Amino acid sequence: MDRYDYSTQSPLLGQGTDGVVRLARNRVTGAMVAVKKLSSKHDAADMMWECATLRACQHKNIIHLHSKLVTEQGLFMVFELMDMDLCSYIWDVREREGKIPEVAVRSIMKQILEALAFVHSKGLIHRDVKSSNVLINHNKNLNNSVVIKLIDFSRVCFASAGSCKNMGNVYYRAPELLLGGEKYIYGREIDIWAAGCIFLELLTGFPFGDDDGNFPPNSELDVMNSIVKWIGPVDETTWKGVNKLENYNTYKSSFPRNPSNLLQSRLGDSPAYDLLRKMLCLNPRERITAKEALESDYFKTSSTLGDSLAFDLMSQGENHC
Repeated sequence: MDRYDYSTQSPLLGQGTDGVVRLARNRVTGAMVAVKKLSSKHDAADMMWECATLRACQHKNIIHLHSKLVTEQGLFMVFELMDMDLCSYIWDVREREGKIPEVAVRSIMKQILEALAFVHSKGLIHRDVKSSNVLINHNKNLNNSVVIKLIDFSRVCFASAGSCKNMGNVYYRAPELLLGGEKYIYGREIDIWAAGCIFLELLTGFPFGDDDGNFPPNSELDVMNSIVKWIGPVDETTWKGVNKLENYNTYKSSFPRNPSNLLQSRLGDSPAYDLLRKMLCLNPRERITAKEALESDYFKTSSTLGDSLAFDLMSQGENHC
């Protein structure tokens, strides 16, 4: 770590089960960077896998990895520095009872989907798409625009890997994961569902399972009930084959009776609703792909990437996600 001004007292940027991220300065270039120290549960092989997937997924909307370091103090990954995470931004807007401008929502979603389309084109599944794994950078030199970058590739797996262990934050977990059990064989569709949850969060301020601002949900069933409330009934008429999933018969008696489609009533018949309902399609076989989503009318409504986003980026605050 001699190349960087870094210590355990360096300003904290974020922390989670995978490690702690702190601010550091490159002593040679003077550039500020984000240094992630991996938690003790990870070994060099884990770090090499994440580094390999990031090297394979170099894209303008995916975080850039500068270097990896193996020292006596532990395992470190050095990333480009971003301004803040999307979860913190959404929470700030909600606390101030504001609404995210539609042009901002459109630009953010377009960039998230472009990142996922690229990851999926490499035969990979991200498996942990959520608002706190999306970073924002305010580009004052380019029309005051905002650049979005997808982070945390520690849980990435090959789409052909079969049944991977159930991953991802429960708020963003696809219904086939909630109902299918750990043996369920899933694919790229789980990333699209999670991106749809971010879309819902941007439009309403709340993810599934947090309709009334109650954090966190008590169980996966709470999230499943929220999905039913927002999207409608989960049965053989809306999802052919759902009754064969491991947890379906256990959960279905607890589902809300005669649910309405809150999604449609909240958004109306709009391009946003049309795209969101396709991303949040209950049946994963019928769920839209990232590439198809980018071709939707929602992104043809007006310009997106590079638009001025008319909101202030606050300094990095407490991460609520």
